[in-house]
Amino acid sequence: MKNNNLLKIIKRYKIKYLKKDIISGLSVGALTLPQSMAYALIIGINPIYGLITSIISMVLGTVFGVSNYLIVGPTNIMAIAIASSLSTIQGGNYLSLVFVLTFLIGLCQLLLGIFKLGNLVNYISHPVIVGLTTGVVLIICLGQIDDFLGLNMDSSFNLFTGFFQIVKNYSPINTYSL
Repeated sequence: MKNNNLLKIIKRYKIKYLKKDIISGLSVGALTLPQSMAYALIIGINPIYGLITSIISMVLGTVFGVSNYLIVGPTNIMAIAIASSLSTIQGGNYLSLVFVLTFLIGLCQLLLGIFKLGNLVNYISHPVIVGLTTGVVLIICLGQIDDFLGLNMDSSFNLFTGFFQIVKNYSPINTYSL
């Protein structure tokens, strides 16, 4: 991996790249900002927290990142994992617990980076990664299908109970009311 020391980048930067970099930055921002707001809604918090998380993580990733291919900021897998971990929590403590959980996740990631344990990811098999991604896709689709079919369902991150609720509550009349 190449070390992206910010001072080295600034010294080697050519002004002719400025226009393309601004266009790239605006393109990424146009995609990332609404996406991070949606991830905050998946977690069940105010979308402003998604915006703040996205902006701060992009700045920190730019300054301290060690790879050109590093993903910084919220992702759909993290949003689903946080939402499912805290799905049984109700009330005013929810936002506090989201902050504590994300802080602990960041602390674990920092410790893994300090102790150079990033290579442990190489031992996760391809089928596990495909299975995790497919599961997240199914959960997101299941979360959207109730609106598509006009159903009033409990928000659930359990694939089987969500599917059962759709089958139980589905009526063809609801599909024509779209």
